[in-house]
Amino acid sequence: MLRRPPNNDAYLVYLVGVLNAELSRKEPTVVGLVYTGTNLLLRFRAAYTAPWVQVHVQSNGVGGGGMTYDSTTYVSTALVDCRADRLQDRTIAVTPGTRYAVFLVPVQYDGAGLKVMYDGEGGRPDNMASVYWE
Repeated sequence: MLRRPPNNDAYLVYLVGVLNAELSRKEPTVVGLVYTGTNLLLRFRAAYTAPWVQVHVQSNGVGGGGMTYDSTTYVSTALVDCRADRLQDRTIAVTPGTRYAVFLVPVQYDGAGLKVMYDGEGGRPDNMASVYWE
């Protein structure tokens, strides 16, 4: 976190506030979504503080996990390393007539190397971004 400037200049105080807000945010940002008829093309940007994103896809089909987040039942899930490039593209195969939910779960690794997912489970905050497609 950045501290207030010593001269309390109004513009610099505002700028520090904007930068601190971005640096403390964990939610990925959905930048774009395109449907090609057989695939969803999803573009997202990871936050600075969570350099990995778990792309978690669920559907209303049999065994698809439903339309609310379920960490154990899903169509597919993939961990995306966003350290080199925060802007990422994912292609998600879809079946016409089936509804899909894509959850972008921010991930950090703690000092011991343990994966910390900000999915709202186990007392952790919910910092997910989500996209629903029908």
